[in-house]
Formats: sequence, structure tokens, C-alpha cells
Amino acid sequence: MKDVGKKKVQEILEDPNKDENGFLDEDSTREIMIAYGLPIIKMDLAKTPKEASVIADEIGFPVVLKISSPDVIHKSDIGGVMLNVPDAISVEHGFDQIVDSVKNKIKGAKIDGIGM
Repeated sequence: MKDVGKKKVQEILEDPNKDENGFLDEDSTREIMIAYGLPIIKMDLAKTPKEASVIADEIGFPVVLKISSPDVIHKSDIGGVMLNVPDAISVEHGFDQIVDSVKNKIKGAKIDGIGM
């Protein structure tokens, strides 16, 4: 890893604004993986069910849907992940299901969207 990458990783790990429990958000984790030269897949974040179906169509099916929220660490434990979603209609329904599940299980959770 180049010195620039090491410096970036150190900055991320020492960021005083990270989660009070010491957890890194997904963006920070991806930045560390990139700094270490690890291959990562392209991801996008949808704010609405329709936007999710458009993004999924661009990516290609099947897709994985995953809640994006600073308040949710263990996403699959609360219904925040769906695997092998086969088509646009299922993506839109899945988006709503995930958001509803998170809202029901973590009252007041900040939801940034659904990542794919």
C-alpha cells in the first residue's frame, strides 16, 4: 500500500466523528478496502422504490438490497437485507419491506436509503 493509502486509512480510523461504538460506516469501510487495493463491487444508493428499480435494472438482476442507516449495525438481524431479488417489481416491494422492517424494529432510525 502506498503512503497516501496508509495516511487515508489512518485518518479514517482516527476520525473523531465515527460511531460512538467504534463502528465504521459503509463508505469508510469501502475507502479502506480501496486504499488496500481490494476489489469492490460498484454500489449505488436509492432513496425511493422507483429509484431502486431503475438502479437495479442498470446493475442487472438478481440484486441484493441492503438498508443504509447509521443506526443499523447488524442489518440482517432486523430484516434489513434481501438477497437474489429477481426483478424491478420485487425491488420496489423489497425496498418498502426493508424500510418498514427497520422502522418497526428501531424506532426513530435514520434511514439514508437502500443500497444495491
